[in-house]
Amino acid sequence: WQHKSKAMEIITEIINGARPEHKKGVKTMIILVLGGIWHLRNECTFRQKTANMTETMASIRRTFELWHQAGAVHLEHPLWDPP
Repeated sequence: WQHKSKAMEIITEIINGARPEHKKGVKTMIILVLGGIWHLRNECTFRQKTANMTETMASIRRTFELWHQAGAVHLEHPLWDPP
């Protein structure tokens, strides 16, 4: 673990580049996106499904909306136009 991974460096840079009032939302969005990617990976690995970027993005958007509806006020609508 002497060298940081490229992905970790990118994530750290994104978080550090966020304005202080947006850091919580940025961290939550990163977790939700990575969770969506992990779910897709599991579907491909264990259920022999084919990766589909459009479906994955739609799933991540639905998850964002559910979190927002549940009261996660720090989340903005980064992947679609707000109503």
